[in-house]
Amino acid sequence: MALSLLLPGAAALAASPVAALEYRLQVVNLYEEAFAYYLGSGSGTVDGSLRRLESAAARGEIPAGAMLYDRPLTWAEPSLARALRAATVRPEAVEGVQQNWTEFRWEGEPGKRVVWLVDPRSHAYQELRHVGLKGTGTLRHFIPYNAAMSVERLPVVGFPTNFILSYRGRESLWDRWVSRYLDLGEGIAALVGVDTNPVVPDTVFLIIEQPPAPTVFKAALAWRMRPGTHESQFEGQGWQ
Repeated sequence: MALSLLLPGAAALAASPVAALEYRLQVVNLYEEAFAYYLGSGSGTVDGSLRRLESAAARGEIPAGAMLYDRPLTWAEPSLARALRAATVRPEAVEGVQQNWTEFRWEGEPGKRVVWLVDPRSHAYQELRHVGLKGTGTLRHFIPYNAAMSVERLPVVGFPTNFILSYRGRESLWDRWVSRYLDLGEGIAALVGVDTNPVVPDTVFLIIEQPPAPTVFKAALAWRMRPGTHESQFEGQGWQ
């Protein structure tokens, strides 16, 4: 007798699809000095958390002049998603604003990986200097380090942007390189694409591994002028 006849419930269970869950990603882009304000003066704790920044953003108390509005949040196109062994986020994702956070919501399958991009539209404030990430834990502070300098997996690492983009459509980027350096232990990590041209801004790939429960992920990104550049280089170019 077929096993499906002996155990009809087991066959039905095996055939049932995994239910999609709702996930959210909230992002805010700040000037480095504004980020330092929330990190310093006792606001940061010994575990590197950023409770004061998270609380201020949730209440909409971060001043407009402290934030950068020229670096939109978008989903990764299919060839980039494939390079990082990620699913393509459905374009039905809904964008909104939750106080100071820019938010995207989407439905996904637990265990799958998805990628979001922060891609600056101006050439000023090119360097991503500080990162706050929150997944299944607290909002914690990290500094982007070059992957070649890292001896262990970290939640935030940097690679040359051209190196990342050269692997479009090839899963070997994740298998051979990124997975060796990036820590997704709390469900979210930042892969920072650092451009070899100092006046071209970094690109931030926010990589999320969807947990088995609905989760609100957060990323606070702090930017500064790259050493060797100056604001006067961009006057009249529409970056302000």
